[in-house]
Amino acid sequence: MREYLDKMLKKSVEKASEVDGVITYMFRNSTTGELKDKELYDEEKNIEFIKAQEEKYLTRGYTIEEMDQVMNVGTFEKKRSVAKKIEKDRKKEFRQKMLFQANIEKGLEYNYPIETHAARLMLSLNYLSMQNRYKGTDLGNKMQTTAAMLGDIVKFGEKKVDYTPELFKASLYTVTTMFGYVTKNILSIRDEVKLDAEKKVRSKDKEAVDDAKAVVDLLSKSAEDLGNTMLQIETKASEELQKKSATRWADIYNQAKLANTFVVQKDMADTGAGTSVVYKLDDHGRNVYFKGKEEVPDAKKYFTEKIFRGVKGKEELIDYVTSSTPRTLDFLLALTALAGTKDELQKAEADKLALEKDLKEKEMTEEEKKKTQEKLNAVILGIENKKRNITSSVTQLNFSLGDKYELDEETALKIAKSEIAKEMNAVVVAMERAKLSGGASLDKRNFATEHLAFLFDSDDLVVKSSAAKIFTNEGMISGFVMQEGSGKELNDVLNEFYKLREERRKEHLETPPPVLSLAARDKFYKLKFMDIMAGQIDRHEGNVMVKHTVNKETGQITITDVIGIDNDMAFGNYDKIFELVENNEWKYDYCPRDLYECVMTITPELLTINMANYVEPEYIPMLVKRFEGLKNALIDKKKKLDAQHKDFFDVNGGEELLRLNTYNFHV
Repeated sequence: MREYLDKMLKKSVEKASEVDGVITYMFRNSTTGELKDKELYDEEKNIEFIKAQEEKYLTRGYTIEEMDQVMNVGTFEKKRSVAKKIEKDRKKEFRQKMLFQANIEKGLEYNYPIETHAARLMLSLNYLSMQNRYKGTDLGNKMQTTAAMLGDIVKFGEKKVDYTPELFKASLYTVTTMFGYVTKNILSIRDEVKLDAEKKVRSKDKEAVDDAKAVVDLLSKSAEDLGNTMLQIETKASEELQKKSATRWADIYNQAKLANTFVVQKDMADTGAGTSVVYKLDDHGRNVYFKGKEEVPDAKKYFTEKIFRGVKGKEELIDYVTSSTPRTLDFLLALTALAGTKDELQKAEADKLALEKDLKEKEMTEEEKKKTQEKLNAVILGIENKKRNITSSVTQLNFSLGDKYELDEETALKIAKSEIAKEMNAVVVAMERAKLSGGASLDKRNFATEHLAFLFDSDDLVVKSSAAKIFTNEGMISGFVMQEGSGKELNDVLNEFYKLREERRKEHLETPPPVLSLAARDKFYKLKFMDIMAGQIDRHEGNVMVKHTVNKETGQITITDVIGIDNDMAFGNYDKIFELVENNEWKYDYCPRDLYECVMTITPELLTINMANYVEPEYIPMLVKRFEGLKNALIDKKKKLDAQHKDFFDVNGGEELLRLNTYNFHV
């Protein structure tokens, strides 16, 4: 087995010379020379199982092709020689198959270091590429190329991290690009193998189908594993950059590979704002926020599973409602209103019962009884109004369906379950404003935003995210955690200002509006730039964290730092950039120099390559279009100011930008 493994790895090296040296790293300790992964070569451990399976394999009898080979040679000795060769070849093929299956079973252990995972995946891909049905085909060549690229990742992992800013960033680009290409290739191979297996089902080739199922499982899980690792590498590398510790890229790979794992207590409340489940968790004394994997629902699937369950004529109704985006959105909006009114009615009816019970059972003074009766009368009046509103909402719901369908009030209320109301806003916003289609990954867009900020040397603009798993009463949920932004929500700081202003007015004191420090101004500016470029449509005062100071004498609030949180509603086909551009001209006479210089170094091609790993292909052209619009407006503005002998980068320029009300976050 040892010889066989070495031969397989050597073949990989022959196919791609750049993999030289990978074998030594993957399987040998660099100091002792001992095998790092003995289990992979352990003949004694596997030999009994292999022999038992081998005997079973070799007693199946010869195939027709093998019988032809034996019968078509002359003498008995020649026939016996050919038969022995066939048996030897079958034994070799069997051992390859056993090794392949062992790699599938053992190669996905999450706690294995990534070099071991990569080694097993390389061997499996090379094994597949040498099978008759793939050998010499485009798919077989892709398998070998991907195996070689995995070798490149492992080989690069041996390099020490160079913390010189330019080299560090270049190396990080290289690493994330390699991971991205490998992940993309693995998914492509998986889909082609799956397609091939579907053909084999029709041809009754059971063995090939079983092989393909194992391969599809291996590749799916490996792609997810490598993808999650890639998404966390930037965070882990940046942490090491702060420490300036001497480490290898392989160490960063493996830190990134180990996902955060949390156990959520039964009584831990969901802290989401109503559009998704968010858990607040304690990570060694600091708060993090967990969100599960989310996708924009496919309209048809969403309506089937969430809304029209058990409704008469369900299929026809779904087909009609989902036949056009405007109709879908109108229906969702009307249903949201109906669901909200229904919730209000249920609460009012509960209040009515409680007040009636108080009047009947509770000891009260005449004055207390009078006040309670007044409350009850107001609640009863509210219930009647809400019932009328429900009738009105049902009418509006039917209006959105046109003349083709009509829902009675009972059916409409049955559809408008309160639990769907939480999700409606996200669906409507994603479909209508962000222009995201069904299947678009929302959780991955947090990583995309983080990577975009990194590309523009502004990686402190948004909170860091990393893949995670939580264990709840319902089982394990995969998703990601966001670090807690330091400071307060901008909403809270504005409310603090309004409260302070009212208090000072009582003392006949004026309170100036909040202002920004120069550093905070630049960060606000960059955050707005990134949001427009990303097509972020959910940046509001609740999704911006700030630090601030208060002047006790004047009441002046000064924002000193800013960071964006909850960055998932972005990277759709939203096409507006008017927040910083008016009439195709840059809005302000100021731009941070470092942002401008970085924008000038980014090309559409570079942006496409770097963001392709984070954003689905159909949204990349609009991302590039938004970027080019912003970039061209910046260039034109600088030319205009240069002609007027004004400095576009004057740190004291753009005086209006120091006022908080300049930054409109409602897009």
